[in-house]
Amino acid sequence: NEKQIWNQFTSYGWHKPHPVRGFLIDSAASANALATGFPTWNGVIGLEAENSNSIENIFEYSSANGYKTGIVTDSYIWDATPAAFIAHSKSRQNAKEILEQLSDSQLDLLFGELEDLGEGDVPDEKTTLELLQKRFTFLDESLNFQGIPNDQAIAAIFDEDQIYDLRSSPNLTGMVSAALNWLAASQHPFVLLIESEEVDSASHEHDDSRLKNGLLSIESSLNKVIEFAKLNKDTLVIFTSDHGTGGLVLGSSVNNMQIRSLWSTPGHTGSVVPLMSFGPGSQYFSGIFDTEEVGALLKALVKTENK
Repeated sequence: NEKQIWNQFTSYGWHKPHPVRGFLIDSAASANALATGFPTWNGVIGLEAENSNSIENIFEYSSANGYKTGIVTDSYIWDATPAAFIAHSKSRQNAKEILEQLSDSQLDLLFGELEDLGEGDVPDEKTTLELLQKRFTFLDESLNFQGIPNDQAIAAIFDEDQIYDLRSSPNLTGMVSAALNWLAASQHPFVLLIESEEVDSASHEHDDSRLKNGLLSIESSLNKVIEFAKLNKDTLVIFTSDHGTGGLVLGSSVNNMQIRSLWSTPGHTGSVVPLMSFGPGSQYFSGIFDTEEVGALLKALVKTENK
């Protein structure tokens, strides 16, 4: 039952997402902390806060130690969260720089969307696809990778807003399933980042229906991940958020028979966020952490695995 997925984790904790100074964090700084183990300024990815030196992220570290790496997102591929696991830039808005680093990376799998093509710093579609084709073999909407050698990097690139919830084609669950199958077939250990943007976008807009559908998409995708981890018992699963958005509180009607959503802000919140884990190493994620401590733990577990 998908509604019970939250009860299948074996360890529960919290982390406190804040930038290096200040209270409210954005996705770039939070993803930076998770990917590198270091805090930084809002808007910055892959760089130290004080001197802007590049910091090795978990994907770079994993690739250097024989791991496969992959990104699955229902957002655009140079968005702050996936970018922080690959790129190093003073601004999350530097789309061209991030795409060039994606193309030059050791990433093995990339599923996600394009957005704002030809606007601002974003290259047009032709330039974007040419950049990515230097690294990746493209899949179509079916996500069928049969016949592609497993030592090749693969990508499935979709139109803006094509991926949203379980009703879309493709959807997050289908992409997660395909990614797990591809990475497992390589017979290498792997690190896979799965991002769902729907809940964040819905919370910015105070859109209850979109929020519900986004959560259903997450639950369905998590079922695939936990199912995989139960079959492959050396798999660690970490589920968390990069920050709170919207300040949602659930109230009820006068007769206590109907739940009402009460929103406090259209922006991010400074609240702690859940940290749930399953599998070997999950015991290390029980407690209350700063976000960069979670990132440092993740990198340490990769190192431990390779000793």
